[in-house]
Amino acid sequence: WDVKSGRTRHTLTGHKDKVWGAGFSVADSNRCASGGADRTIKVWDLEKGYCLQTIMCGSTCYDVCITSDGAGIVSGHFDGSLRLWDYRTGAMERSIKGLHGSQLLSVQLGASGRTLLTCGRDNALRVVDLRTMERLISPHFLRCLIILAGTGQLVQNIGRLARQMLHSVGSQI
Repeated sequence: WDVKSGRTRHTLTGHKDKVWGAGFSVADSNRCASGGADRTIKVWDLEKGYCLQTIMCGSTCYDVCITSDGAGIVSGHFDGSLRLWDYRTGAMERSIKGLHGSQLLSVQLGASGRTLLTCGRDNALRVVDLRTMERLISPHFLRCLIILAGTGQLVQNIGRLARQMLHSVGSQI
């Protein structure tokens, strides 16, 4: 999408099923990554509008983010796992199996670039040290309650709350 003209610049096509998550590269504004139900992560060139790389990740990918140095892609999956991929080669570098008891729905990089906040369908938030891929805070400390409004719609302030929590925790690490 072009800000000046208000027109679509590119439509990125290539996933074979629903796209669940996408993330921009802070290190390179012409790159982004997306993940979806087709069990792939795709790396995109936003200037030219085409897929640079497809990573077969073996499980539905609900969310992705690119590390602050641009060297890695972090992904959250249907099986509750968190995975770190090499941005250039597509090889999986590390993973935490079963970080969440069910689907890992969201990954958010902290301001320091060293911490990651995850949110799962198990109603829990987890904070992970990206360098060691270890949990930093007990899962019982951060509990995420999903609140249903009277109309049955999901209240979607959880992402904002999660970013605020990650910022305060990340500044202490």
